[in-house]
Amino acid sequence: MLVQRRGKGRLRLVEQHEHGLISGELARVWAVGAEGDGLPDTVVLATALHDLGWRALDARPKLDPDTGLPHDFMTFPLAEKYRAAAEGIDRVAELHPYAGVLVSLHYSELGKENAPVEFLEHEEERRFELLDLLGEEAPSGGRLRGDLAHLQLLDHLSLFLCLASPEAEEGTVPRWLSGEAFRPVEGYGALRARWTDPETVQVTPYPFRVDPLAVDVPVRDVAGAPFASQAELDAALAQAEDDTQVVELTSGA
Repeated sequence: MLVQRRGKGRLRLVEQHEHGLISGELARVWAVGAEGDGLPDTVVLATALHDLGWRALDARPKLDPDTGLPHDFMTFPLAEKYRAAAEGIDRVAELHPYAGVLVSLHYSELGKENAPVEFLEHEEERRFELLDLLGEEAPSGGRLRGDLAHLQLLDHLSLFLCLASPEAEEGTVPRWLSGEAFRPVEGYGALRARWTDPETVQVTPYPFRVDPLAVDVPVRDVAGAPFASQAELDAALAQAEDDTQVVELTSGA
């Protein structure tokens, strides 16, 4: 779950898989090379479904008793988090082995400092098996790193859209979500993003084939935080309204 604090006990929640689908939409319109060709379908698939395993976890957000807020993707108990991640990678790999390799590597790199050793070992073995299954279609090391870099960048940009709104409570947006922090990818160098108002983000250099690009962010606004119990959180979620925040990405030209 993505949890944006908006002051006065108000939260804006975005389900993790919905954020993943947004990163996939960004991948679908990414321009690559002089001809503006898109990313390969398998990279788009991996990017869109990289958080598929979170669907079951986000069906009933779990209270973090230390904060009185729903657990987010950074605080969620590790054993459950990585069990769900592995199940999600299972499903992605069934759709395409290479997409499974990318999502497996994405989670392994994110979790290399705190993921259970069993998860990391299992995923390393999984990647060997999937690459072997690909045979002559297995990517070179350079292509794999480049495709993973796109997934990571688009994951980060989607998180920026979902969490770093100017309407977020001051001091609650993680520093690593700065628009200056996007890692470089081939053909663009380091991307920068900044909110020009609560509905518009300027991206430089602009990497998409559509300008401006409207992104629909499914949100749920919840009141009454912090919560004293899981029952209180459940009740607040039952009363919350689902909505859509439209964010427009633009080159500013």
